[in-house]
Amino acid sequence: MDREQLARRLESLHQAALGGDWGEVEHGLQELDAAKTAAFAQGIRKMASDLYAEMRALQLDSRLARAAAEIPDACSRLDAVIELTEQAATRTLDLVEDSREHIVALQDMADEMAPGAAAEQLVERTATLRKNMSSLYEAQAYQDLSGQIIRRVMTMVGNLDTTLKDMLDLAGLSPATLDEPEDEALLGPAAGRTDNRPAASQDDADALLADLGI
Repeated sequence: MDREQLARRLESLHQAALGGDWGEVEHGLQELDAAKTAAFAQGIRKMASDLYAEMRALQLDSRLARAAAEIPDACSRLDAVIELTEQAATRTLDLVEDSREHIVALQDMADEMAPGAAAEQLVERTATLRKNMSSLYEAQAYQDLSGQIIRRVMTMVGNLDTTLKDMLDLAGLSPATLDEPEDEALLGPAAGRTDNRPAASQDDADALLADLGI
């Protein structure tokens, strides 16, 4: 119902009210309410149809599906990063504790030595080692914080993955319907490693960050 039709209908209802034809007034009001509801529903349908058409026109469907298929693998790699970092931090802290015991032993030996240049140098170097071990221990304490940050990012990415899959379902698409991408020589940590390569290297780390778009 356009504006002119609405104006004419309202005028007819006004005349019906002046003439005391309340049945016609009630019927007209119901008709106007139904027209408003129908227009609203039509607008919603058009909006949904336009959104679907835009997704198709922009050819985002395959890229969204590809992203939804690759996000779980990215999260798995991030989880592997956390695991490797935790293992390295634990190993470092164990070595720090072991080194502290040796530093204490060296300090005791220096105290028992006769005064002289050698004893003084030993005391100085022992103090330096003790300071370095303390700094190293404190530096590793940040590992837990970085792990928490990465896990929060993984949660956020997981939520994005769920949203993408919901959008794909709405569009009648699915990551499973896509052709599998060709295997690439991806470096970096992966779950269930069965080869004999080192667990990680700088090249592995750089490749992993590049894969994640960082």
